[in-house]
Amino acid sequence: QIKTPLCERNIRHAGEYGLNCSETSHHKTRHGIMVSHPFLNHFHSGGVRSRLALLVAACILPIALVAAMLVYIPYERERSLVRDSSISRTRAMVSALDRDFARIEAALLALSTSPFLASNNLADFHAQARQALRNINADSIVLLDASGQMLLTTRRAFGEPLPRLDYTPLLRRITVTGKPGVSDLYPGPLAGDLLVRIGVPVHIGGSMAYSLYATVAPARLSTVLSEQKLPLSWRAAIADSTGNVVARSHDVDRFLGRPVMPELLQRLGVSNEDAFEAKTLEGIAVLTTYSRSRLNDWTAVVGTPLAELNADIRLTFSWLLAATCAALGIGLALAWLIGGRIAYSISSLVAPAKALGAGDAVVVPPLYLEEAVELGKALTKSSALLHDANDALVHGEARLRAIIESAMDAVITIDENQHIVIFNAAAEAIFGYPRHEAIGNPISRLLPERFHDVHAGHVRRFGENGAASRRMGVGRIVVGVRANGEEFPLEASISHIRELGRELYTIILRDVTERVRATEKLERSVADLEEFAFVASHDLKTPLRAISGYVQLLEKDHGAVLERKAIALIRRAARAAQKLDQLTNDLLSYARVDSRGRSFAAVELALVFDEVIKLLEVPIHKSDASITAGELPALTGDRAQLVYLVKNLVGNAIKYRGEDPPRIHVAATLKYGQWTFSVSDNGIGIEAKHHERIFEIFRRLHAQREYAGTGIGLSVCRRIVHRHGGRIWVESRPGAGSTFFFTIPERARLAPWAM
Repeated sequence: QIKTPLCERNIRHAGEYGLNCSETSHHKTRHGIMVSHPFLNHFHSGGVRSRLALLVAACILPIALVAAMLVYIPYERERSLVRDSSISRTRAMVSALDRDFARIEAALLALSTSPFLASNNLADFHAQARQALRNINADSIVLLDASGQMLLTTRRAFGEPLPRLDYTPLLRRITVTGKPGVSDLYPGPLAGDLLVRIGVPVHIGGSMAYSLYATVAPARLSTVLSEQKLPLSWRAAIADSTGNVVARSHDVDRFLGRPVMPELLQRLGVSNEDAFEAKTLEGIAVLTTYSRSRLNDWTAVVGTPLAELNADIRLTFSWLLAATCAALGIGLALAWLIGGRIAYSISSLVAPAKALGAGDAVVVPPLYLEEAVELGKALTKSSALLHDANDALVHGEARLRAIIESAMDAVITIDENQHIVIFNAAAEAIFGYPRHEAIGNPISRLLPERFHDVHAGHVRRFGENGAASRRMGVGRIVVGVRANGEEFPLEASISHIRELGRELYTIILRDVTERVRATEKLERSVADLEEFAFVASHDLKTPLRAISGYVQLLEKDHGAVLERKAIALIRRAARAAQKLDQLTNDLLSYARVDSRGRSFAAVELALVFDEVIKLLEVPIHKSDASITAGELPALTGDRAQLVYLVKNLVGNAIKYRGEDPPRIHVAATLKYGQWTFSVSDNGIGIEAKHHERIFEIFRRLHAQREYAGTGIGLSVCRRIVHRHGGRIWVESRPGAGSTFFFTIPERARLAPWAM
């Protein structure tokens, strides 16, 4: 903690207003030089060298990451090409396998048409089969009857006893479907070696008499693998429909007849073609691709060793890692060297800064950095200026105290606990408390007890909403209480600052007792005037009705004997009485807006619009008007007055129409917490200079003979809108129609008691 003479004076002045001296000395002096703060003790996160090291790492590591991505993307592309190439090879293997089976099947079908079979000359057929075997890529030809009895085989001489075969799946399929087929790998009935059969039915006289087979040893199927000329390290295999190995490029004797790897069996149940990583039966990690035949469900498999695929990428990543480590090491070494010089330059400025805070002479040693040199010069210059600033600050503080003390309004500052820390002379005069009794006490003692909770919540919300101040006159009139218990009205403004790690609120209060009394008196006068207007308008209706009745009787009873001029005068008097009666009704409506208005309640504007359409049914029909409305909301208001408002605006749109039939649209939009309603028409329009005048009472823009009316309707509309907390205006051009707008708050709001 550092204390200067200026700081000591600040502490002394702060004490006069109830401020915490220790907090003042721990933050900063009044001339802006930071001296100490608890927050700084928690902000130590490493020196310049460590920060520069982090900066070097932050620069090099993203570059290395991007380089890795640039290496990895081509690797993935190459891997995809290998995958596609391997799948193409498996397709070729499946096609070659299907082709070989098809050739054998075609040869068997040709042999099945032998006349020796038709004549049951099996001995000659045996010789013919041995001759045909030379042109078929098979190991033997076998003939079975329908029961599975082996009749002949090219492996044995004709006539030797032969076994009966079980009812194999292939024999069953050929017998049931009458179509050729291929068996899975099975042990031969004679020698017990594993074989594959291709079988066809033999039809004689329209029915199947025999089944003819060619047996193929797995070694013959290995030619399908060798034709692909795969790299020696790659693995390839052929599996039958059950997933057993039939042919293999490596260790075929070891794995012949065994199931393929479990992952492949699982995927064969899902798709006919795919690629995935797995281990071969001998445990080699490979990229496995496979393709399954759609003719016989046999599968061709190719495995590409992952070690070969990953060799290049591993080498590249090794070089990249080495380069990154080298660059990082060089960068950290430079950061350490440069950081040391920066740290020296900064630490060398600590002593001059302490001297500046203590008011001593500032001596700056030689430094490495140009910026540090400039800072040293600035410290030296600041030391010279600081003494001049101390004197000016003392005078400024005196002026501030004088302003606060001479203010005619009460100036009160409270902390976040709402305890008073500043209480000026005007506050003493207004509330009747001496300063020493007010400072340190809660401000709630200046408020009536019923407002304590409301005030505390409002001040807390004001501090949370981010507002810095609220001007005098923005809020409601608040209520204060004097030392003698007398309650009186106040107008308040409030400002909010954060200083020394705490919240401070400065409140300026003005006693508005006389103004409130004058306002109440004015409101009573307005109420009296409204009541007078109501009574006068109401009392005028009785003689007006009498005059109108007498004039009508005079015309009815004596019209036949009166001159034409007298009749005209009687009718003019009747019209004048009628107009005066209408004017009286409008004045009555104008007077009743505030004094006889109903309590606000929920109102559906859509229902109000429907009621207005019914009330204006006759003029709508006569003018052939088209009236539409958008979606109208529900809000809080006086339903009867809202009906009058909408009826008057829609009725005016019908009245002041042009040559075309009226086209009127009512709409509503919600913005900034209030509804804005619009009534648009295609009527005669209004000149801009009359946009405000038309809302004044008795203001008419047209002669009575052109458009009837009293000139009060829009004045009543404005009073209704004002009563609902909104405003009304018009946008229009002559000949281009008019749009009347008025606003009403979204919902009724009760302003809280607030300072």
